[in-house]
Amino acid sequence: MNQQDAKLRILLTAKELFAKQGFDGTSVRQICKEAGTNLGMISYYFGGKDQIFEALFETFMPMDRVDKMVDAEKDDPEVELRSILREVLAFRLRDPEIISILRHETHLITARFLIVQKHILPMYEKIRDILKRGHDQGLFSFHSLDTTLLFVMGSIFAHSSRRNIATVATEDELSYEDLLAELTCYVLRGLGVNIDMK
Repeated sequence: MNQQDAKLRILLTAKELFAKQGFDGTSVRQICKEAGTNLGMISYYFGGKDQIFEALFETFMPMDRVDKMVDAEKDDPEVELRSILREVLAFRLRDPEIISILRHETHLITARFLIVQKHILPMYEKIRDILKRGHDQGLFSFHSLDTTLLFVMGSIFAHSSRRNIATVATEDELSYEDLLAELTCYVLRGLGVNIDMK
């Protein structure tokens, strides 16, 4: 097994354990055992558990893809917002473990909050910029930019709490395409865009 495979196996194992048990509830020894490696390899590749945590976000957060996608569609805030909704929703559904870790760390404001913040703030800044330009161009209607940003981000991540309504839910899970259509319609209508559900 090459070095890249070993590092990725450690990261994938840590991601799964942190999502299930939390950072504090997971030991380096447990990561080693589950990944089929030893303490020396973790020290060699990462240095320790804190560095593994940061490496998870550096490896699995999709900001480079979001940057490229949105930059390619610059100057049309509605198109940019649709693109970023599509990309972030796809990431959230594709990697629920990272989302679980992110939610846990930001909700409790743990010692690792600054690491998480460093990796998610660029996404907040990008969406804030899109909202501001859309408002300045008369495309989006709202009073408070900061509050609207929080509402948009909350809408993107709200569906990951669906299990909280499991006992009262009356509908089957939506497909990615239907969920994206609902999310896009909800956010854009909230911004005052006249949009029909397709």
